[in-house]
Amino acid sequence: MPIYLYKCKDCGHEFEEMRIIAERNEETECPECQSKTPERVVAGNQTMFALKGDRWSNGEARRRWGDDTTY
Repeated sequence: MPIYLYKCKDCGHEFEEMRIIAERNEETECPECQSKTPERVVAGNQTMFALKGDRWSNGEARRRWGDDTTY
């Protein structure tokens, strides 16, 4: 599930919420002031995708599938 960033129009509080894509534009509530006015914010140069764990950076894939594999 994607994590969306919201900013409340009333109090300016920014918060994240995990939602299914189909619900991304549905009304949500600000956790600080309980207002129903938060707007979804598009993160500038931040990425919401990260490969975590030691297998992505230590060559495990090359050892497993061989050096000639295209990734």
